[in-house]
Amino acid sequence: MKLRHKKQKRLGSVIKPYILISIATKNLLDKKLRTMLTMMGIVIGVGAVVFLISLALGYTELLINRYLVQNQLIQLMLAHQMPILFC
Repeated sequence: MKLRHKKQKRLGSVIKPYILISIATKNLLDKKLRTMLTMMGIVIGVGAVVFLISLALGYTELLINRYLVQNQLIQLMLAHQMPILFC
């Protein structure tokens, strides 16, 4: 005789969001040094990337505009030896 198993509902398998938030908050408050070091690392890293990208873009634009205004730029060589001519 075969026994048929009824599907059992797993009530305890899902963690409620407020429990997750309370655990995360407790861990952040208990480990203050680790939290501060992590936050500082993220802020410094993102700030450095934004700074370097904006510096490179600004410097490139400054050089191109400076040479275009003085009419000293005749040919600009980019990657793969593709010339761009300015008249």
